[in-house]
Amino acid sequence: MTSFKEWETFIDTRHRPIEHTWESPINNKIKKLQLILLNLGGIVALSYTYLLGWLDLIWYGDATHLSVVIFVLFLVGVLFAIFGRVRRASFIMNQMTTLGLIGTIIGFTIAFAGIDVGSLGDVTQLPNVVARLLSGIGVAMYTTLTGTICFVWLRICIFVLDRDTH
Repeated sequence: MTSFKEWETFIDTRHRPIEHTWESPINNKIKKLQLILLNLGGIVALSYTYLLGWLDLIWYGDATHLSVVIFVLFLVGVLFAIFGRVRRASFIMNQMTTLGLIGTIIGFTIAFAGIDVGSLGDVTQLPNVVARLLSGIGVAMYTTLTGTICFVWLRICIFVLDRDTH
């Protein structure tokens, strides 16, 4: 028959013994308050970037609007983190990075698919080729930027919840 400690080790997905640390409800409330204050600061920063017009660059620069999908996933991840679903928030955090990289691939595909080698010699077609190229690169850069910023922010939120307060 196996002991309780061996069973705990088996259940843990990282195959490490589970440490039982008792956390007071006050520590949990402090962590949640810190998390809420951190995200309120993020809302202020996001509002400032909106006033500067930087969000418009992302909105109009990302023709696929994959950046919006990443941001909505980020908001869901923050909600999971606030309500203590750290594993789900971590899963969403990793998906934001993946979507950012997928956006990069889609953007470069858009950029290079619009280049017709035969039309490069025609000066009248050159503005169309350059516009398509810049549109694709915009998708690539803005999705990567959005995915990376949201990943880092959600990682900080998860760190606030997971850190040891003793």
